[in-house]
This record gives sequence, C-alpha cells and structure tokens, in this order.
Amino acid sequence: MTLEVKGNHLFLLSGTPRLMLLLVVPIFRNMKKLNAIGAILPALVVVLLFASCGDDRPTDSNGDGYTVSGLLFYNCQTGSSLAYFQLLKEGSAVTGASIKVNDRVLLYQSNGVYAAENPLLNLVTGDTATVEILDPDGNTLLDERYPVPDTFSVEVVSPANRLYTSGFVLVDFTPSALSGGYIVTVDPADTAEAAAPFAQYVTSGVTSTQIGPEAFQESDGTEVPGQYDIYILAYNGTFISIQSAFFPLPSQLPTGNVDEENLTGTIGVGTLSKKDYVLNTKL
Repeated sequence: MTLEVKGNHLFLLSGTPRLMLLLVVPIFRNMKKLNAIGAILPALVVVLLFASCGDDRPTDSNGDGYTVSGLLFYNCQTGSSLAYFQLLKEGSAVTGASIKVNDRVLLYQSNGVYAAENPLLNLVTGDTATVEILDPDGNTLLDERYPVPDTFSVEVVSPANRLYTSGFVLVDFTPSALSGGYIVTVDPADTAEAAAPFAQYVTSGVTSTQIGPEAFQESDGTEVPGQYDIYILAYNGTFISIQSAFFPLPSQLPTGNVDEENLTGTIGVGTLSKKDYVLNTKL
C-alpha cells in the first residue's frame, strides 16, 4: 500500500488507540514516511492482526461455523486499494480457503489472514465490490456486493491560514456517493505526536464539521504545538479496527453485518479522503 500519508503509516484501525491505512494499505505509524504501497503486503503478514492491542479483534461467532473479519479500503491520499480478511473456524485460523474481491484472489498471509493491494487489487470507488468466500472444500460461504464510497476531498476553512491558536477548527468536505457515514480524525505529525488520539462522527447529512481544541492537546489539556493532519473517512455500513492504524476510530461502530448459514462476522468498507492540516502555534 503506497501512502504518502504521513509518517509512513499503513492504515490499521483500532477502536480507540491510534489507527492502524489506512488499514493495511495506507499509513502505518510504525513505518514513517512510507511511500510505496508495494512494501505493505509483507508488513501485513506481520502487523495485520485484527485487534487494537494484541488479540481483541472482533469475534462474531456462529458456534461451529466460520467467522470473518474483513475490510475493503481505498485511500484517496495515495490512490491505493486494500482488502484484508481474517477467516476463522471455531477460533482457529483457516488455511486453504479462497477469498476473492472482484475476482481477484487474495493471498494467504498467516493466522487466517488473506490480503491484497495494488496492483493486484484496484477497488472502483463509487461502485460496488464483489466479495466471494469459499471454504477449503470449495463450498460458498459468502457471495455479496459491497458499495465502496466514492472519492472526495476535505478542506480546512477556518483558520484559513491553517495556523491554529485556539478555539475550533472548521472543516468542509465534499459528499462521497455511497457513503453511509463519516468520521473525522486528526493525526498528529512527528512534531505533535504527544497529543491524545482524536476521532469523532460527523453529523449525518452535513458536509462540514468542527474539531475542538482537545484534538490538539494531551489528555490533560496541555497544548501540543506542531502539525496535525486532518482526514475524513467515508464508510459504508461499518468500518473495522485492525492493529496499528494511524488514526483512531470512535466507539460503537456497528458489528455483525455478516450473517450467512455457515458464516458470521463483520466486513467494513471505507474510503479515506486526501488530508488537509493545521499547525498549532500555541505555546
């Protein structure tokens, strides 16, 4: 996953801690200034384990059936696509399954994880992606289409000079077709990494949002000078958290949207905007 995105983050999402691509694809905080999506797949094998810390990944289960945790992700910042799925049966990793996105076969990584990115995978934003999951015996567990939110952009409109001193930051963004909701997130650059993680839902039906001063402070309210990159995530249905995402997710995202005869779990779909930024100059 190629990402110009700051600090070479890959995108890994975590419930509250700093997210993980932009999920496997764009933006790993532990891969500063990463610019080559091609370097991401190997990293996925090591870091992409659904969980925010260790092994607390979603485990929707249907008894002795299969469980899936999956993500389709497109990063406008880098123009990169990512598909990441973990398939378990009775809590154990499943090998030998076949998982396809738009007829592109995802490569098996480890621990039940199947993944693909550019150039093997190219999601079409503003359209649907077909996900097909077959068990090791060739039986169909899932054959479903998922809308991928269209590309869009975000802009800091106040302060217009992007020099933040106090109060609220006002952000406008263009609508994303096929989006079911938005999340604004603030990702501190290297100079402001002491700031507390920040992410919040955007009110439905609007194309602007305010970011409060807590986004530019430590958890105790201490100001943290430096650059803060601002993104908005358009998601459809839900989004999931996987280890090491570069920005946090707010709580209470829906889960359990997969409920087939022999497969349950959660599949999230999202498109991340290009970033804008503010520079906190308050000392």
